[in-house]
Amino acid sequence: MKTAVASRLGGLRGWRLGAILGAIVLVLHIPMFTTPVWDNDEAFIATVAEVMSSGGSLYVDVFDRKPPLVFLVYQGAFSLTGTTELWGPRLVGVGALTANAGLVAMFARRRFGDRAAVVAGLLAALTTATLLPGDAQSANFEVFMLPGITAAMVLADRGRPGWGGLALGVAACAKQPALAALAPLAWLAWHTSRMRAIALLALGTAVPLAVAALAFGPRDFVFWVFSGNEGYLDVGGDWNRALSRMLRMTVWIAALNAALIALLPAAWRDRSANIDVWLWLASGLVAASIGFRFWGHYYWQMLPPLCILAAGVLTQHLPRLTVPVLTITSLVALGAVGAALVKPDVPPAEPWKPVADYVAENTESDDRIFVWGHIPEIYWASGRLPATQLVTTGFLTGHTGGRPPDRVGVHLAVPGVWDDFMARLEAEPPDMILVATASGIRSAQHYPPEKFPRFARYLERYELVDRINGVDIYVIST
Repeated sequence: MKTAVASRLGGLRGWRLGAILGAIVLVLHIPMFTTPVWDNDEAFIATVAEVMSSGGSLYVDVFDRKPPLVFLVYQGAFSLTGTTELWGPRLVGVGALTANAGLVAMFARRRFGDRAAVVAGLLAALTTATLLPGDAQSANFEVFMLPGITAAMVLADRGRPGWGGLALGVAACAKQPALAALAPLAWLAWHTSRMRAIALLALGTAVPLAVAALAFGPRDFVFWVFSGNEGYLDVGGDWNRALSRMLRMTVWIAALNAALIALLPAAWRDRSANIDVWLWLASGLVAASIGFRFWGHYYWQMLPPLCILAAGVLTQHLPRLTVPVLTITSLVALGAVGAALVKPDVPPAEPWKPVADYVAENTESDDRIFVWGHIPEIYWASGRLPATQLVTTGFLTGHTGGRPPDRVGVHLAVPGVWDDFMARLEAEPPDMILVATASGIRSAQHYPPEKFPRFARYLERYELVDRINGVDIYVIST
């Protein structure tokens, strides 16, 4: 028997539901607009976008392992807003999360009905905040990947595997783990028209990636996005660290979304009718585990199918729990927002800010700088472009997040990068070099220049003129 609340929920659809979802997402991401940089990924993406705007080519003049879509989103946002402040791409991110919630509602409507569509949409909007603040409030790669995956599932569920593949290909142009969703999409395709649908799915998925490869150069695109990632995926034998990190982050995510996870046993009873959604959930878990790094935002890929399964249980079997589950999820989301506003999950005293101010004051706008370390915020906040192809020296040192900080060395560098890097230094010497070793920022103390003789010898041409927050400032010796 329908409850009065459930009946009212079922009446929401179209632009009214979309407006409510958008308002929820926007309110839950107010903290996003109160902090200059929530995650260093934002500064990294912004710096790459600035290099591209200045005429540089991705994978040639600036290196990263990610596909091009999110860099293009940032570049477009900066162009439209006329500023490199992050509120532009963050607004686009809010739009992407709203679109994802709307697509979740569309999938749930076809599967479970109108009431489920509203419940699933509301849960999808609320769970955009049920991560740790640094993950939930940053305009990172997953934010722009999510709606493509969900759109792919919506289209495939409606018997359009080719278009579903196209949407997934676009999502994969934001971040590669989107391709994990091929599992549920293949299941849906097989039940549409067997091999013909599988072929359409594969073709659709390949098209956006092929277009990106042609646009950015097939050889460089394939190397940086796919074949050159062995070092990134290598755990280095430290399984205890990886498993410990997995346990901590999984417990956090499970706790923040406990009201939905508690409904999974009930959802399992209808698994035969929703195998594709369970495969979708499993693919999200696989995607979160790739590379064994377990950052909080990696788990975002699991939330849409979790919301759909929960909505099915609440509307088909346990309608009286609808309001309590929505209430609990709302309170958790608001609590996470409150925590973000009161005590942000970022360093309280941004150590890179005085360094960036110094660079801006002591260089010209067209000067180029090089930062030995992992502090992309210096490039972004100072308004100075990198003098080399590197926004972070991890590609040279092997240092990367989620791995032992002392696991560094020339042997861990991306193949060929040292030669490209030194050639650029020789051809276009930086106007200023900043060495973060003494600062200890992001474990910089573990990869001092002296461990890397080619760069140490080059640095001898420069003179140490200052130190700010442990970052040594060098200029060319006169």
